[in-house]
Amino acid sequence: MGKILHSKGELNSAINYYRRAIQNQPNFAILYRSLGYALFQKENYSEAIINFLIALEIDSSPNTDEKLKKTYLKLGCTEKGAEGLLSRIKESSQQKTFQSRKIEIPEKFQQELSKPKVFGIGLGKTGTTTLGACLNHLNYKHYGWSSLTNYKLIYQIKLGDFDDVYRVVNQYDSFEDYPWPFIYKLLDEKYPNSKFILTIRKCSQTWFKSCLNHYLRLKERAAYVYKLIYGLDHPQDFSDEYVKFYETHNQEVIDYFKFKSDKLLIVSWEEGDSWEKLCGFLGKKVPNIPLPHLMKSKTS
Repeated sequence: MGKILHSKGELNSAINYYRRAIQNQPNFAILYRSLGYALFQKENYSEAIINFLIALEIDSSPNTDEKLKKTYLKLGCTEKGAEGLLSRIKESSQQKTFQSRKIEIPEKFQQELSKPKVFGIGLGKTGTTTLGACLNHLNYKHYGWSSLTNYKLIYQIKLGDFDDVYRVVNQYDSFEDYPWPFIYKLLDEKYPNSKFILTIRKCSQTWFKSCLNHYLRLKERAAYVYKLIYGLDHPQDFSDEYVKFYETHNQEVIDYFKFKSDKLLIVSWEEGDSWEKLCGFLGKKVPNIPLPHLMKSKTS
């Protein structure tokens, strides 16, 4: 019925039928692809991207790739930038996040809510990759950056949709990178036994310089990525705004956990924080290996 209405140009009705079909069959990629295309035609590009990315999570398809590329172009990506994003999203190293999109059993969901989780809530370019490597080594079931899922989660959060956020959190024990810095208050309320780690740089300008270098390395896809994450354009034109974003985030985190100091750890790898501080906070034995300073040469 959705496809018939879609072919007649009755987009609103088609969208409603596609959504009803998804409720009944949440693991069919073609339903999300069809819904995404109808939303694209309605110029609802953010929701279109979400549905195309969900379709790719379930089943990779050149048809979805082409529709997703067209959507990126509508959002201002260059041809080369859109191709770069698609390439990154489809890297073979990308993890398969969801085995199923079915609604979780309430009892199991409640069990996950009570489990202690560890969330890295420092902004990008603050040593988040090093934190992820540490958590992996400490035998947490860790979730780091996955372009396919994380871009989609950021879009969903902006639209107030947290279902997939909870699906990810319920499958893993520790997290870093985006979107977690944006929703630490929600995570603290939803998972009250969790701990939070704020990674920072030695100063704001060091962080900004690292962001700028990263932006220049991303080249064609940089504008889209930074606009999505920070809501800001080229760093070289908005240095004050980026620095304010960084400082405001860190201060708001500190203020929020002011009366929950046992739940927050602040670490700066540049200033000598290491295994002892991290493991003391997490109640873990200190490993007999050097701290894995990943991405160090790229972020300095």
